[in-house]
Amino acid sequence: MSATSVLTYLEMRSSQDLQPCVTVTAKVDLEKQERYSPTIRDVTLLIGRRHDWPSQSWSELEWRRYLERPNLRHWLGTVGGNAIGLASLDFDPAGHVEIDTFGLLPQFQGRGLGGAFLAAVVHQAWLRDPLARRLWLHTSGQDHPHALKNYLARGFVIYRTDDAES
Repeated sequence: MSATSVLTYLEMRSSQDLQPCVTVTAKVDLEKQERYSPTIRDVTLLIGRRHDWPSQSWSELEWRRYLERPNLRHWLGTVGGNAIGLASLDFDPAGHVEIDTFGLLPQFQGRGLGGAFLAAVVHQAWLRDPLARRLWLHTSGQDHPHALKNYLARGFVIYRTDDAES
């Protein structure tokens, strides 16, 4: 029997909408990853395990197809040189940037780093594509319990919700 989870779609229409994280003093740096870096797969699997992300069961072919997407870029979030999470952005030529992957490694969850990491990622997205018309993403009830609150606190707004079989 499958459970129903709510998919929540969020967007940000301007770099001016980004709300910084003021509750965490740790500086989160972004380290760009090469397209085929094994770090992308390793970190995605570590993050997604708790949340049953679809990538948990991808074949080698599915991983290769994912990594070959021409507009997809990946950044490792670090604090003091230690990897804390991963973000992947898909830069659509039409000006829509999807936050395809965003998450913290399990050992860094619950420390308040998600807000600072998300703010750095959103800033990077607007910096990399200043002509972008919007940033968007989706989250579900299977993601970290604070995910939706973090997205809203950074300035994203909900534009759609759907029920999804999980």
